[in-house]
Amino acid sequence: DMDAMANFYVIRPYPAGIDSQQWIFLSHAQTMWEESTLTININKDIEVNGNVKLTKKDKDKGTTLSGFGFKLKNTSTGEWVKRSENTISYVTSENSATIFTTGGKDGTFTVNGLKVGDYVAKEVSVGDNDGYLVPSGNNANTSFEIKAGETTPVTVTNTYQKGDFELEKVD
Repeated sequence: DMDAMANFYVIRPYPAGIDSQQWIFLSHAQTMWEESTLTININKDIEVNGNVKLTKKDKDKGTTLSGFGFKLKNTSTGEWVKRSENTISYVTSENSATIFTTGGKDGTFTVNGLKVGDYVAKEVSVGDNDGYLVPSGNNANTSFEIKAGETTPVTVTNTYQKGDFELEKVD
């Protein structure tokens, strides 16, 4: 009813939680002001997930590399990422985490639907790439941040291991 609403005025917004807003209304009745509270629930889709696109490259040549495996850890929660089909979940055991493998000519993989927060990509395998080694300790981890509604680009490099040898001819 428009006439009933004509006597209500929004004084100020007052936050009452993530899914609702509360406004204080004053109604005018003759010369007297009465204060009352109205709570309105607002349903709106809020993007709380983000994505990562990881690219693996040779440090010296800059070429992309396929077949390298990584596990993702949400360092904000201490949980590891697990993907079953297209569903992302989080597990406490690194052994239960999914190994995401770089592929194709661009040497990338993408994971969609990650919780917002700080992460590390831990390199765990080099696949069939002879001459490369899996980094150890903190050198295996590359830090990045997931932001709501964004795809975070991450580039991880690895150095091809060159070796020296000495050949001695014996007659």
